Amino acid sequence: EEMETASIADCFARFNRSKVVYRDFPKGAMSRNCKGYDTVYTNNTGRNEIIESRVLHDEHKIYFYAKTSAPIERYDYQSTWMNLFLNVNEGKNDDKRFHGYNYLVNAYQYSETKTSLSKCTEDAKVMSSDTFKICGMLEYKYDGNEIMIEIPKYALGIEPGSKFRILFKWVDSRTEIYRIEQFYTDGDCAPIGRLNYVFEN
Repeated sequence: EEMETASIADCFARFNRSKVVYRDFPKGAMSRNCKGYDTVYTNNTGRNEIIESRVLHDEHKIYFYAKTSAPIERYDYQSTWMNLFLNVNEGKNDDKRFHGYNYLVNAYQYSETKTSLSKCTEDAKVMSSDTFKICGMLEYKYDGNEIMIEIPKYALGIEPGSKFRILFKWVDSRTEIYRIEQFYTDGDCAPIGRLNYVFEN
């Protein structure tokens, strides 16, 4: 992927130049209501259905973009709202990780334009309130069915001009996600379950 700036001011149009598009299968956020053995299985945790992701970067920043099938519902603080899990340069550092992820983006929204970057503080299989701690503030924007988040490379331990590899996953659910098994059952993930998209320069 060529280096290209996609600032908040330029916003979404710049992502159309991205040569790599990560697509997720449709209907991932559909409600479930199905009769089972002696019970009815229901699941209404789906909210924002993620259908497409893109990534751009320049010398100093990385820009993550996602598109949903309908306008993105506004964030709240009782759910998992358009979280971005990042596995940055696994095997090249001693970072603590939650199933490989050493950063969590957008876990807490300060405002309509400012959100959080959190770093993993413990090797964990189940996420607790202490698993990821806020380590920075990021700029972001969402409008209609699009969202983008701007991350300085230094905040992820990436030197300007260096090679890097990031595995990433978008997650949204009306519930709070704390177990990786919920990537299969709650809300919508792009990509599903334990899979990840890969971006490297």
